[in-house]
Amino acid sequence: MPRPIIALLIIAFGSGCASAHAEGSADAPVPAQTGNANTLTAEEIAKAHAITLYDAIAKLRANFLTNRGRMTINTEASALPAVYRDGSYFGTLETLKSIPAADVQLVRLYRPSEFQGRFGSDNAGGVIDVTSRKQ
Repeated sequence: MPRPIIALLIIAFGSGCASAHAEGSADAPVPAQTGNANTLTAEEIAKAHAITLYDAIAKLRANFLTNRGRMTINTEASALPAVYRDGSYFGTLETLKSIPAADVQLVRLYRPSEFQGRFGSDNAGGVIDVTSRKQ
């Protein structure tokens, strides 16, 4: 085998055996998802060490922030989830950046077929429902 190929194999093998990050370090991987894929608990949020709720969701449940495609013939309806906080409309996904992660007890993603009875039919992209911690 030519030397360049052997050198590439050694490098590839060595990078595959790299050591894991120490738990609690700044660049440590986020813990594996636990519980329901459509919910995010205060414990999971705390382990993510995020400042804003948007950052926590981006780390732990990035699929919450995605465009679901047009789900209605209403051309003005957003394909992105709407944000509700403690049962009231709060805004667009951008408003998640104004919510401190430490202030959140639970986050739940409702798909369009799940929320209509609770949040109405105007949210074609779904709903992210945020429950604040009791003060």
